[in-house]
Amino acid sequence: MTIVEQEMKREYTAVRHAEGATVYTASFTCLASAGCEVREAYSLDEFVSDAAVRAVYYTGGWGKEHTPVSVEVNGSVRIENRKGRSSADVHPLLLVYGQSGAVYAYTVAWSGNWTLEVEPSASGDGFAVRGGLAENSIAKRLAAGETWETPKVIGAASAAGSLNEISAQFHAWYESVAPRNALSELLPVEWNHWWSYEDKLINEQVFKRNVDRAAEIGVEVCTLDAGWFGSDDESENWYDVRGDWHKVNRKRFPSGIRSLSDYVHAKGMKFGLWCEIEGLGVKADLRGSHPQFVAERDGAFLGYVCLGGEEAQRWAYDTLAGMIGDYDCDWIKIDFNLDPGEGCNCAGHGHGPEDGLYAHYQGLYRVFEQIRERFPEVVLESCSSGGLRTDLGTMEQMHVSFLSDPDYSEHQLQVFWGASLILPPQRCLHWAWSTTCGEGDARPFPTMDFSNPDLSEAAFKFHMRVAMLHTTGYSHPLEQYDARTLDAMREQIAFYKEHVRDAIRGGAYYRLTPQADRSGQGAGWNAFQYAKRDETGEGCLFVFRLSNGEAAARIVLEGLEADQRYALQDADTGATIVRTGAELMGEGLSFDDLQPVESRVLVFRPAATLNAE
Repeated sequence: MTIVEQEMKREYTAVRHAEGATVYTASFTCLASAGCEVREAYSLDEFVSDAAVRAVYYTGGWGKEHTPVSVEVNGSVRIENRKGRSSADVHPLLLVYGQSGAVYAYTVAWSGNWTLEVEPSASGDGFAVRGGLAENSIAKRLAAGETWETPKVIGAASAAGSLNEISAQFHAWYESVAPRNALSELLPVEWNHWWSYEDKLINEQVFKRNVDRAAEIGVEVCTLDAGWFGSDDESENWYDVRGDWHKVNRKRFPSGIRSLSDYVHAKGMKFGLWCEIEGLGVKADLRGSHPQFVAERDGAFLGYVCLGGEEAQRWAYDTLAGMIGDYDCDWIKIDFNLDPGEGCNCAGHGHGPEDGLYAHYQGLYRVFEQIRERFPEVVLESCSSGGLRTDLGTMEQMHVSFLSDPDYSEHQLQVFWGASLILPPQRCLHWAWSTTCGEGDARPFPTMDFSNPDLSEAAFKFHMRVAMLHTTGYSHPLEQYDARTLDAMREQIAFYKEHVRDAIRGGAYYRLTPQADRSGQGAGWNAFQYAKRDETGEGCLFVFRLSNGEAAARIVLEGLEADQRYALQDADTGATIVRTGAELMGEGLSFDDLQPVESRVLVFRPAATLNAE
């Protein structure tokens, strides 16, 4: 659709992807010789001929990601983010349930501020839906003849009202544009030091002792998180000196970071390093040495490097490239721990007074594109105070997304259920319930000690398996664990490698139960199914009984061949049952022998394959 006005031509496009998703964009061309200004920059503006009945969206916040909100559509329903990070307040996803039974889904592929709105027609025969950059959050100045294209909105729909169909469409579109390399496609097992040591308790020797244990249990990537950079001052807080990436804390790491990388590589693993390339601490040397990089709004310090200008982009690229090259990194964890709001409005930063946040994110995207071009085998992990910048715009630049800082199992199940509406499981990363340092209320969330003798084997497997639903990892003090605990972790990691990640990687994915809730008020049972898309027909079924789960549950599978006989083998006992696809998708499977906080994993494949062996 093209609209020509006195000074501006607006053109809306909708391109249908082969697997069903639709990509919406808008372009604005200035027709005035004196230039133009764009203030309303929706990418999506269309009418759907189906009366809207209900809308669902998911609020965010630290440790509160993917909290569902359901509202009746009696008038306009509008959600938006204005904090400067895409999912800081609410996730950029709106589900609309139609009177026909269909469900429609829209997600803004953008890292900053955005709006999604649905409005029923006066006649009740359908609804208008709009979305894109947040209204009144940008004023983009165009020169005469200049054309500007807005960030994408991705749409999906299911006539049957199936969220699994919605996810399949989003996943297929994302996989068609996603960065990938050999390491990201492996779905490697990661260890990260953060929750067990944070910045004050980590040092060279502690890291090496954990690397030793990680190698023994089958970990494939060891990541050094925050705490490695800055001066030798023990009172210094890592957050205050973000930006001084040229400094290494020699008191904690006297041999430097390259020596740790070499140590990890010598153990046969990959080395990862944390960096908040946009972040700028109040005490950072960079703030004084490069004042032209400092993001400000109306003179107030915003706490980040404005990447709207080419000079700042070159600095960011050179810094990341130097870090990767000097330290021989295989994995970079990119964090961003602040809300930039409406962003920078400084003059001389390569942007106008009202498009600073837009220019910053475009600059950030360019930096990541250049890094991937130079270092195609390095994995880029997205993180922003956990999951506060989770969107398909960010993920077009990244290989994997860290879902949330807290990772206790009920929370993790809730977050993964919500995140996987738009992100394929193989692009999600969350650690098995971590050991958090500190005492009592000083802990950011409840801690988990896998070596606790009071932790049952079944509960241990439950927590390990929750983190197997996607790319998996651990933030535990492995150096402190006894041989029994390490052996148990090794066994579960080996199972993940042998049976699970092949089914997750590019396979069909189904949520088989409603969403869990971190408060214990959601679904008491959670089940997830993965099936390879190849000729083997193999897959995995994960079933979890949560602390609030009823005594029994019936789980109905999806996406199988109705007339095919399947052998399902219990991962714990080896016991095998045989059912047809029709039975599994009809009456399903009954689970009545699991206690609260217990799980079952069934590995399935066509029975003919089993008999042939």
